[in-house]
Amino acid sequence: IDQSEIAGPTTVDFAMGDKPSDFGARAQEAPPSVTQGTEAPKPLKDATGPGRGTATATDLASGQDARALFDNTSRTSATFTSATPTVGFALSGTGQRATWYTITSGPKAGDPSAWRLEGSKDGGATWQTLDTRTGQVFPWRVQTRPFEIAHTNTFTTYRLVVTATVGGAAANLSEIELLTDGSKSENTGIKVSAAQAFETAEDASWTGTVATFSGGVGQGQDPSATASATIAWGDGTTSEGAIAAGDLGSFTVRGTHTWSKPGPYQPKVTVTAGGGSGSALGAATVHQASAPAYAAGFDSVCFGNVGDSVPCDGDRAGLSREALAAAGGVPGKLLTVPGTELRFSMPGIPVGQQDNATGAGQTLPVTLAPGATQLSLIGTATQKNQDTTATVRFTDGSTTSYRVQYGDWCGSPQFGNVVALEMAFRLNGTGTDSCRAKLFATAPLTVPAGKTVESITLPTQTGDPATAGRIHVFAVADNGSALGVTAGDDATATAGQAADIALGRAEGGVPAAGGYTARVEWGDGTVTEDAPVTAGPDGTASVKGSHTWAAPGAYTVRVLVSDSRSDVLSTLTVTVG
Repeated sequence: IDQSEIAGPTTVDFAMGDKPSDFGARAQEAPPSVTQGTEAPKPLKDATGPGRGTATATDLASGQDARALFDNTSRTSATFTSATPTVGFALSGTGQRATWYTITSGPKAGDPSAWRLEGSKDGGATWQTLDTRTGQVFPWRVQTRPFEIAHTNTFTTYRLVVTATVGGAAANLSEIELLTDGSKSENTGIKVSAAQAFETAEDASWTGTVATFSGGVGQGQDPSATASATIAWGDGTTSEGAIAAGDLGSFTVRGTHTWSKPGPYQPKVTVTAGGGSGSALGAATVHQASAPAYAAGFDSVCFGNVGDSVPCDGDRAGLSREALAAAGGVPGKLLTVPGTELRFSMPGIPVGQQDNATGAGQTLPVTLAPGATQLSLIGTATQKNQDTTATVRFTDGSTTSYRVQYGDWCGSPQFGNVVALEMAFRLNGTGTDSCRAKLFATAPLTVPAGKTVESITLPTQTGDPATAGRIHVFAVADNGSALGVTAGDDATATAGQAADIALGRAEGGVPAAGGYTARVEWGDGTVTEDAPVTAGPDGTASVKGSHTWAAPGAYTVRVLVSDSRSDVLSTLTVTVG
């Protein structure tokens, strides 16, 4: 059948007999094999990607991230401000010999038409030209084109230098791959690289990859027989890491841990193999798991872990804690509703406990941030769109009606909703499904001048939740004076001597009865500790600390400041001489 015969609306009829034909039965009718005999295929593999190194780019447009070009999906892209950007990738493991590379055009006009591919063996100090192209055309949007590298060798860093763009004033790209068969990889000792920084909440069990390493273990060997990994979690505790073989001679180290206090932490992963060892420092931010007063009105469980059965909708479907964290909704982290000044944080509710309020007529005590003139309820609707009315009570005894309306959690915003958080998947039974479950912010209520919100009474919904559906309220957002943290100025210190460091200043939010709290991680792998907070007469507070660094260097110091509802992370650099 020719392609032209089925290019439009077409009907294909099949005449079936009672006996099979010999069509395609002869050996010569099979497609040619890419290997000979019983040899297994050895497809090329991408040396780049998440956890494999560091992506960089020049001339990125505001809000763009070079990592989008190496994330193994063409659904993301990066836009540049010039026609001649440079995109690089530094491998975190052993160097690789790429023999092919691919470039995927962006979703908009503006395609590279000429470029150089270059490689470096010394971290970018010197470069060698590996391939040069001119007069290239990408006829379609998000089109992937392969290119064979003219001059191959083993490098630890690659970069694509765009020298011309057509179709637009500036370039945009969707993906870049560096393809290798793994042969002629760099011969080196153990190289350990920390995984990407991650976030979790206090008292919550976290499991994930903390580092990758290469070298020290031969390809194809069982890493558990030749290597071991130890994880110091930054809170004074250690545990063994689980090593698993990856590809291209790489290995991952995974661990499970629960932090009992919020704060910034620096997990240190040490790998020992083949008589050598290596280590790397990672970054974890552990947010406080506070439960606001309105959590007393929660009457439903919607969030669970993958593998849990959580019938949030009265049937089979629920929400994933893993997907929530990946979307940025870690409990305690201060978030902003996109396109608004409304801020909120997800409550810290233990797994299996009631984490949201349905329409059951309950009253939720609410305390807004100082100066708030608007409030919104962060939630969603199950089974179908939900249109209900709540009652807001003020401290002077007056009330007003407030429409609590949500679009279906798998659908688009309705009733003036704004998507506050969108998750990549939803729980379904003990598995998952493709619904990109959403938490919406309701159209905000304007608080009348001179009034203070005391509580919100939700409507009483009737009918079977499995068919009629329900509203589900998870958090309260407002535009009041949220917790704000100003980092201290960069500082200097002398190795081996204690240095007093001004870590920052906090203001706004809703301080706890004892005021703000702060935790500091000094950037040198030492245990995270409390940082003294001193309240000033103007309502602000200063955060200070003292530390002794053992060796010279530039250290990134991270400070997590908390009020009664959320926390904010800030950083400064201390140069130690």
